[in-house]
Amino acid sequence: MVYRKPQRRTNRTRPGRKFFMIMGGLAAGIFLIVFFVLNVSTVTAQLGKIDFDTTQSTVIVRDETVFNAENYGKATFLATEGERVAQGTPIAEVYKWGYNDKIMSDLLETQTKIEQYQENDLLHDVIDKDLEAINQSIADKSELISAIISGTGQGDLVEEEKALRQLMENKQKYLHEKVNADSQLELYYEQEAQLLERVDSWRETVTAPAAGVVSFYFDGCEALLNASNIEQLTIKNINDIVNGSALTQVVSSETERPLYRLVNNYKWYLLIVSTKPIHEFENDNEFMIAFKDYIDKQYTGKVVGKREEESGFIYAIEINDDIGPLLNTRRADATIRTVFEGIKVPSKSVKTVEDVKGVYAVKNKEKTFVPVNVLIDKGGFSIIKPLNDSGILKAGQEIEE
Repeated sequence: MVYRKPQRRTNRTRPGRKFFMIMGGLAAGIFLIVFFVLNVSTVTAQLGKIDFDTTQSTVIVRDETVFNAENYGKATFLATEGERVAQGTPIAEVYKWGYNDKIMSDLLETQTKIEQYQENDLLHDVIDKDLEAINQSIADKSELISAIISGTGQGDLVEEEKALRQLMENKQKYLHEKVNADSQLELYYEQEAQLLERVDSWRETVTAPAAGVVSFYFDGCEALLNASNIEQLTIKNINDIVNGSALTQVVSSETERPLYRLVNNYKWYLLIVSTKPIHEFENDNEFMIAFKDYIDKQYTGKVVGKREEESGFIYAIEINDDIGPLLNTRRADATIRTVFEGIKVPSKSVKTVEDVKGVYAVKNKEKTFVPVNVLIDKGGFSIIKPLNDSGILKAGQEIEE
């Protein structure tokens, strides 16, 4: 009888429900990963437009120069407020300290004697229609000036006085050429020449060194708020102007006094302060601008600068339209608007990768990141512009949603 060692029975455990659930979950996860990698949800980039407008408190900075004159006793303005002048145009006659009103009075009295003698003594029997026309023009202009002074007439007093002086000079010249001088008139001419010599020793004619617009109005901020100083201006400087707390009176020095401003009327700036970034105000973006109190005139401006401070942002807009009625304005509320045109995509399609904004262009299930500049983001859509001319991103291109 052969003895056989009994064999040990092996118990086999079948996979349970939990095992199949785990494996099923892994399989599903792998499937989803593969699905989303190979099946990207996309949208089609299209050409589109988005309107933009905002109302901002602005500070106006002009490209201007303040011209001072050595302390003077009297000034006669030859140009008018807001007048456009060419280089060399007379702006004012300035009479230095020591100017004597008595001498000027004697000169005017002598010139009056000359005119009366010419007309009443030498031309009293002569009918001169040209002289009559000149006299009538002088009388009409004098009457208009009196009406303006009294408030019953309309017009620019400085401009009308300038015109009257020109008429009187024309009359003097006409009579000097028309009338043959006798001994008495020659004596008057000699007295006039002596007085003119003394007056001319005090008088200096100030002319414009360049073309521009003349203004005799000062608000005390000309040195601070100047185009040459624009990069040094701070948010506090600008806010002080907006709030009206920085305007000061012009103070004369011991040796000089401000005489006039010469403004480059075709180059000026708007400064805007914002506590948050205004993405639409990127450099070189252009806008149509209308000011609250001057709605009849539209201006075109271009963003030329942006600076960030701890308390906010400063934006500078350059305007090359004629400044017109804003010649003496420092603070103004402006409506700024434009229409951004370009590639329009859903806002959520714009991703940020390593601090660079862009979209993923999709072709044959492969994605390419294209850096872009977001011109505007509004209402769930963005107008974007590629940062480089790769030709990848254009209308009709599929991008990741």
